[in-house]
Amino acid sequence: MRTVMLAAVLAFGISGASFAQPAATSVMQSWDTNGDGVITKDEWLAAEHPLREFTFSDTNHDGKVTLAELRVALKKARMARAHHRSSHK
Repeated sequence: MRTVMLAAVLAFGISGASFAQPAATSVMQSWDTNGDGVITKDEWLAAEHPLREFTFSDTNHDGKVTLAELRVALKKARMARAHHRSSHK
């Protein structure tokens, strides 16, 4: 489940504004293994996902990704994907 969710989300293959909030919540619940409300770098890597995606999501560079940061990262990813698609038509 974790792999499928992140692959869909961070590979920028998901579109639609309504998906980001449930997706972010689902990722947070799955990956925040100690239940402290953030995803640490260790938790991210334990979920077998690239460090570059963690770095992209950790916008304040404090070594953890909050739900708010994850939502912003997903929104940016969707926007980048949409821009990429529209520029290659």
